[in-house]
Amino acid sequence: MGTISIKIQKGLILLNILSRGVKSIKGYKIKSIILLMLVILLGTVMISTLLMTNGIVSTTMHIRRNLPTIVMLTDDDEALEQAGYTIQQRSQGYVTHYFEWLTRDMAYEIAALPYVRDFDYTYVSIPIELYSFDLKQYIPENIDGDWDDLNAGIDHIFLSLNAVSRPNFIQIEENIWELVAGRSFTEEEMQANSNSSEHISILISESFAQVNTLSVGSIINFYTDMFAPPEDAQIPEGGLTGFYIDNIESIWSHEYFVFEDFPFTFEVIGILSIPYTPTNDWDTFVIQLDQQNRIFTPSSRVPELSYFNIKNQLEWMTAFGVPPTEDEIAQWERRLNLIQPTWLLYDMADFDAFAEQANEILPEFSIVEDMSFVHQSVLTSMENMNLLMNQALIFTIAATLIVLTLIILLYLRDRKHEIGVYLALGEKKGRIVLQILFEVLSVTVVGIVFAFLLGGIVSSQISNFLLQEAFINYQQEVCDPMIFICWNPISHLEWYGFGNRQMGMGIDELIEIFDLSFTAQLVTLFFGVTLTTAILSTIVPIAYVLEMKPKEILLRGNVG
Repeated sequence: MGTISIKIQKGLILLNILSRGVKSIKGYKIKSIILLMLVILLGTVMISTLLMTNGIVSTTMHIRRNLPTIVMLTDDDEALEQAGYTIQQRSQGYVTHYFEWLTRDMAYEIAALPYVRDFDYTYVSIPIELYSFDLKQYIPENIDGDWDDLNAGIDHIFLSLNAVSRPNFIQIEENIWELVAGRSFTEEEMQANSNSSEHISILISESFAQVNTLSVGSIINFYTDMFAPPEDAQIPEGGLTGFYIDNIESIWSHEYFVFEDFPFTFEVIGILSIPYTPTNDWDTFVIQLDQQNRIFTPSSRVPELSYFNIKNQLEWMTAFGVPPTEDEIAQWERRLNLIQPTWLLYDMADFDAFAEQANEILPEFSIVEDMSFVHQSVLTSMENMNLLMNQALIFTIAATLIVLTLIILLYLRDRKHEIGVYLALGEKKGRIVLQILFEVLSVTVVGIVFAFLLGGIVSSQISNFLLQEAFINYQQEVCDPMIFICWNPISHLEWYGFGNRQMGMGIDELIEIFDLSFTAQLVTLFFGVTLTTAILSTIVPIAYVLEMKPKEILLRGNVG
């Protein structure tokens, strides 16, 4: 019976507190309305910011998860910049030659990670220069038609050779390029003796075949320069003296510095369709030009081509008494094993975890990259917008704390006598705190409900405007004003045909897929942050008031 009585008594006290709170809200209508409007305003900004932040994160994840699962090696430009290497040094391509290179062991160790479903590589460096006087390069179609005369006045072309590590390399296996005639390489060709006298099997593009009237079975010759001094040349055993490698012109002008065309014979076994979209962007055109005129050969033939070049270079340098050091020769041979790996993941959602582990294995200043360069302008725009939203959220929370604290403090100033009377009559401070919290939170809850309803409309309009502004302001090229260089590095993935910047979405498509939907987590976060902010804003002025004695409150006529 006593327990029931206590519960009834507590219930009556609570009803009394709530009744007084309702009367106070009605009695101070103006200030309650002001508080309500401020909560609606600040709450609308907060929910809009949260919605846009959530939209940026979810849309970014949507874009990344829909990328092809192809990953390649690239330079870590951010680390190079932090290490003090300028855009000019990096754009000239010299920087990473001074550092540790990727080894095959590293590439295969990364391929063994659980995120990888397939692995392939091509040779990066085939130092021999092969040229032809009979063939001409295919000039890709372009929007303006300004580059159609690139072959004018050229009596020979150089071979762009790609040495692949398996018969159906990634571009074919992933249906990026299509084999439209003939066949790909056989396992026997991939493992052929590099000293074989057989023709070197190659694949060429359909465009290159058409412009040179080539077909499957065509035999073509490419040539390289072979050192061939005159038969009566008098070259001492230790080489000619008085020459220095840093004065190469004196060697070039010597009567013994003679070269002849040495042929390598290739047989076309297959023709590839390498699609492209006409462009007026020079960098994209250069990539298309290289891809359409690229020739593919098995990696087993690389030593034959590369060591011929090294042997040839050793012969003329030795003849002129400027032989390379053992370290230089070792560096040449080391370059022969440079590869560009390609990893295929099971799921792009795993890219961040894969990149974290892969980058620990890679040498300094090397990282892995995915196909996000295709949407670089979109992703960078959203990244900049996300930074802005995070700053806006922090500012909004801070402003809400400050503004509500001041409003509630002013709200309590007009009620100092009421609070003094309650305290003088013996009312407990805790009940007064509960009453004030009830009043503030009642108004706050109504305000954030309205803010919640308005937030969806406001965020849609604001996000469209901010996305457009961020997209317009995005500078695709990185410029160094000190040296007047604009450099937009070409992705290795783009160079190897896995995508191009023209595939990226425009601002209209981005706005269409931008996700501003409410989620349970977002709603919980919004109400939690808003109510917590309101409570904190209330506690500060209440604590200050309740520190004063009832007599002082009644006599001083002010609070503070």
